[in-house]
Formats: sequence, C-alpha cells, structure tokens
Amino acid sequence: FGIPKRRRRSMRLHTQEDLSEPLILPKRVEDSPSIRSILMFHPSVPISMRYLIPILAIGTIALLLASNVGVGASVDVSMVLPNGDVLALPSMFAFSLGNTVRDMYEAKIYALMLLVVVFSGIWPYVKLALMVLAWCAPISVLSIGLREKLLVWLDALGKFSLVDTYVLVLMLVAFRYHLELGDFGTLDVYVTPLGGFYGFLLVIILSLIGGHVILHLHRNATAPSKVDLISLPEAVSDHVFEHPDTKKRMKLSSRFKQLVFLLIIVTITLMGIGIVQKSFVFE
Repeated sequence: FGIPKRRRRSMRLHTQEDLSEPLILPKRVEDSPSIRSILMFHPSVPISMRYLIPILAIGTIALLLASNVGVGASVDVSMVLPNGDVLALPSMFAFSLGNTVRDMYEAKIYALMLLVVVFSGIWPYVKLALMVLAWCAPISVLSIGLREKLLVWLDALGKFSLVDTYVLVLMLVAFRYHLELGDFGTLDVYVTPLGGFYGFLLVIILSLIGGHVILHLHRNATAPSKVDLISLPEAVSDHVFEHPDTKKRMKLSSRFKQLVFLLIIVTITLMGIGIVQKSFVFE
C-alpha cells in the first residue's frame, strides 16, 4: 500500500511489543508513599475510622464551644410553705465560663482564674487540635516517634480537664442546704446542672476516648507484628519492656513492684477516709 518494507516491519514490532506488555493501571491516591505515611490513610486503619475521627473531632470542638458559651449551672432556691405548697424562687446565680473568669478577675483571684482559663478554656481546644494533627499530618511533618510521644502526653494530660467537672460536683454538694424557717416553712438552696455542664463533661469523655483510639491505631500501625506475639495472658508486673530507641529490654524490679502495691493501698485508704469525712462545714 505504498509503505516501505522497513517501515512496515518496524510498525509490526512495535505493535507486538505493545500487546505483550502488561496493562499498567494508575495507582490510587491512598497507595502513594507520601499518603500512606499519614496515620489516617495507613492500611491497618479501617476505612470507616479514617473519616469518622476527624468528623467526631470537629463535632466535639463545636460542642465544646457551645458548652463554654452556655450556662453550666445555676443556684436555685425553693420554699415550702406550711400548707405544703412549693414556691419556686428566681435563680440566684448562674455559672458559666465567662462570668466565672470575670468574677475571679474582679475578686483578684488571679491564680485560680488562670487555672480555669487554661484547663477549661484553652487546653481542651489545644488537645483536640493536636489530636487532629497527629491523625492527619505526614511523617515529614510529624515523625513516628514524635507522634507517639505527642499522643502519650495528650492521653496523660487530658485527665486534668476533669478538674473543672470535679469542682462543679463538689459545688453541687457544698451549696445544697436546708433551712427551717419555723412558721414560715422551709427553704432549700441547691445547684442545678444545666446544658453547659453536661456538654463539657461529654466533650471531655469523647476526647479521652478519641485519644485512646488514635493511640491504639498508631501503635497497631507502627508495630503490628508485636501484637501477633501476644498469645498468653501476662501480668504487667512480669512483662519485659523494650525501650523504643535503644531497644534495651527491661523488667520491673521487686522494690518497684512493692512501691506500686503500697501506693495503691494508700490511695484506696485515703479515698475511703475522704468518703466518710465531711468536705464542707457552714457556720
């Protein structure tokens, strides 16, 4: 057909080579090394968890913001008349993060005000933001070792957010008292928890659970073979620990085991004494 033989032979060779080569499909985005270095897209992480954790983190931040803006509790008064009728009086005082900080500032209680601002206003947001960073950041930004240290510290320090909840529970008991007014009836003063308190408590619980889940997925992604070696139940006191950097194997000494056991006994004893003793006395 007017095509030179040499050219026809070259076209036949190229056609045979193209048909003999395997078909190469384009890779998925999740299969690239840079994406797989992100904990969120690691193969060991379930697909459902990849996007569920960021969604829960964003929802938790929104719930935390709503709880900080809203009213956490109110001091209410009710009066029981001699004929048995209950008279509900207007709320005496409402607790919220904003007015609590303002009242502490006006009363010049700067140390307590700083604690409330840090652990109730700033730290919960910082913890949730760092959890999202550990979940979404590649190892070029956050190395594997630094990511584990970050998650461990977040898990340990996250419990301090419960201090605000503990103080409010103490206030529920401290401001609950009953007054006998003789012929006028009785007067009851009590603290009523509101949506801000329950929202803040739910935020702290969700953040603690989220921190545990992310730390578990991180360790499962970085050391999956170690999980397979665990076949028999073992006491923590008999476990052989391995340093992540030096790979040195260590075991708890007998004195350390005794010290831990003594601290547990002392803690249980002090908790029992605190339960039976009076916490507040109004004079």
